[in-house]
Amino acid sequence: MRVYSTKTLSNGIGLSIIEVDNPLAVQHFTHRFQVVLIVNNKRIMPKNKNKFLEFDENNYIYTLKSDKTSENVQVNEVLFYELLICDELLLECELTVDELCLQDTEELFNSLHELYYF
Repeated sequence: MRVYSTKTLSNGIGLSIIEVDNPLAVQHFTHRFQVVLIVNNKRIMPKNKNKFLEFDENNYIYTLKSDKTSENVQVNEVLFYELLICDELLLECELTVDELCLQDTEELFNSLHELYYF
C-alpha cells in the first residue's frame, strides 16, 4: 500500500488516501482506496476496518471477481485483506476528504470520532 495523497486540517490532523498499489490490484480493481487519519505520525484506520488488520497466515488463495474485466482473479491473503481494507473508489475518498475539510472544528471532531478510534 502507498499514500496517494495527504491533506492537513486546520487542527493539525492529517487525512491521507491510501491505495493498494499491487500491480494485480491496479489491473483488476477500481475499489482499492481508503481514507486514513494521521495523528502524531500514526495512521489510524476507520473503525469498521480494524477487524481486517490482523489475520493468521495460511497461504490460502482467494478468488475475486475483477470489477474492471469481470474475470476471476486469484490473489494471496495479504492482497485479499488489503482489498478488504481499501474498498472505496478514489473519487469517493476525495469527496470524503473534501467534505471533512469544509467542516468547522466541532463538527469535524464529531465526524472523525464517528469514523475513527483516536
